[in-house]
Amino acid sequence: MPRRRDAVDAAARESPRLANEHDGIKSNAGNGESMVVTTESLLNDKKNIAADSYEKVLLPRVRSTTIRVTPSIAKGDLLKRAAQRTEVHYRKLPKHLDWKECLVNVRSAPLTLPDLRNAADGTNDLGCSCVGVVETVGPGTSLLKEGDWVVPLSDTMGTFSSLRVWDEKDLLKIERDVMPVEYAALWRELALAYHLLETEASELKAGDAVLISAANGAVGQILIQLCRLVKLRTLCIVRKSDAFEDTKAWLEFLGAARVFCYEDVVADELKREHSSLPKLAFDGVGGSSSLVLAEALAPGGSVVTYGSLAPVRGDWSELARNRITVSGFSLLSWLKEDRKNRDKLKTILTQVAKLVNAQKLRVSTTDAPLHAFHRALSSLEPNTKVVFAMPSLQEELTREAARKQSMQREKELQRERALALDAAASRLFASPSSSSKVDQVLVIDCPSPTSTLIWCHGNGELAQEYAPMFRKVFSPMNVKVVMPAPPTSSDSQKWFDLEDLSWSKVIGGSCATEADLAILEQIDAGAAKVAALVEQEANDVYVSGFAQGGCVALYAALCRARTAGAMSLGGPPVRVEVLKAKARFPTTPVRLLCGSDDEAFSVQSCESVVGGLSEIVPDARLEVVAGGRHDVSLTEVEALAAAVKACAKPSQ
Repeated sequence: MPRRRDAVDAAARESPRLANEHDGIKSNAGNGESMVVTTESLLNDKKNIAADSYEKVLLPRVRSTTIRVTPSIAKGDLLKRAAQRTEVHYRKLPKHLDWKECLVNVRSAPLTLPDLRNAADGTNDLGCSCVGVVETVGPGTSLLKEGDWVVPLSDTMGTFSSLRVWDEKDLLKIERDVMPVEYAALWRELALAYHLLETEASELKAGDAVLISAANGAVGQILIQLCRLVKLRTLCIVRKSDAFEDTKAWLEFLGAARVFCYEDVVADELKREHSSLPKLAFDGVGGSSSLVLAEALAPGGSVVTYGSLAPVRGDWSELARNRITVSGFSLLSWLKEDRKNRDKLKTILTQVAKLVNAQKLRVSTTDAPLHAFHRALSSLEPNTKVVFAMPSLQEELTREAARKQSMQREKELQRERALALDAAASRLFASPSSSSKVDQVLVIDCPSPTSTLIWCHGNGELAQEYAPMFRKVFSPMNVKVVMPAPPTSSDSQKWFDLEDLSWSKVIGGSCATEADLAILEQIDAGAAKVAALVEQEANDVYVSGFAQGGCVALYAALCRARTAGAMSLGGPPVRVEVLKAKARFPTTPVRLLCGSDDEAFSVQSCESVVGGLSEIVPDARLEVVAGGRHDVSLTEVEALAAAVKACAKPSQ
């Protein structure tokens, strides 16, 4: 419970907006004026008023499996674009739960058409509906407890995540096992259809017709079945497609009296048949679709729109003469209008669950684990709703433990490799007194090379560490690989000085100090060596590198030598302002390769870098390596090879 007096004093200083509250406790605001603070205000304004009066709840250190949108260029139809832009990602949870926050393990979430459009258009968070179980509650939570099953009532996207944090006020508790979990995930569609029919069709009698657009959608399918149960005829409209006959057969099986396609003139068709025109239409598309429906209604009829997938077009004057009413309905807006509507929603879900459990109401669904997101996209069936099953919290904890164990094993292997490399270093760089170790270059040659790749290793590494992987990947491609050592007399394992971390300023901050300029000089010196190697090659040359080496490679390709392309893994370029002044070859294709789990340079930071780099380099792109970290594995080398192929001339 908050320390009320301290909280009130803080409220007086931080939140004068509360001065108009009248049913709370008084506090001296310090300016001679009294103000009133309600208990509710104290508890709700948690961050500013009572932040020191409660302890936040620590969350487990586990990552949430989620579907995120990548910045890849997407072309083609909706499904293809959505598949190109999406990937399975592991997102960190916040460290704590704040006031009245709940950690929810999403158990099931349906794929909707807006999700596909958001993926194709580049929206970062996907999923707008789900059902889940409360795993942990924050301080002050009173309506929910651990183990409660809930559905989110907010319009916040992002339900394609195994673990999500919501405010308690944005969650509605439902009965456990009220209906199969895949149907509980479709609670929006079920509740919407039930509410629409209950409120809008109350004056209709048995045998009357109801017109339904987007009838093969989940809401449309549910409306058909509900109308059949109350003996209403349904006239259904769907889009013309190759699967039209299958769709028609399925809807007629559910109870549809007639099925039209949008290309049909529904009003003329009904009049030719001398059928009584319907007085009610449910529109799941919106825009010009509402006009098509309205023209098919009897005078005085009404169109209720619950979707907005299409723009508004057409002449509505004739409808005005026929006294056609057009209205809209949003389930989430309805829930926000009145707190009592939450109780009504619970009643609706209870009634719908009875119908589902009695097999009087069904939706064609297919289950898929979230990891199979792309496979589900490629196998979408007409008239079928895809519902994704999410990993449980225990499964996520097990996966995280395995990941940490794998990282520990990798560190141990790295230490073993380091010991071996220390012994090999002297052999690699051993040379006559007339030659310095800084001039050493490791070459992986092939019989008939068609191009050359220059690879600059990362800080604290040696060229031979990469030789086996690069030989395995690039030799079959007829690509010669050249691995230079940094041109420093003090340390052949680093390209520039990292002692005071000031190199980060050269990359993204203000380049103002002598130390910053000294680092830039070191980068330029490394780039000069790379440029000299480029000049020695007769074939097309690509320059690349990891971390520090990647920074040097990009600088060399843009400022020092003309190349066929530049690739950097886990290493952003120097500051855009520096490149604007020094870039001589801005037409060079540039690819930044970033591991999805890179702990040094995140995908988000690299996206920002590419955005700035695009001001100078027209062909600058980010390639995300799924599961990659801040290291060089065979997966990263293969991604590098793919980038080289993508930048190669068509003749190659």
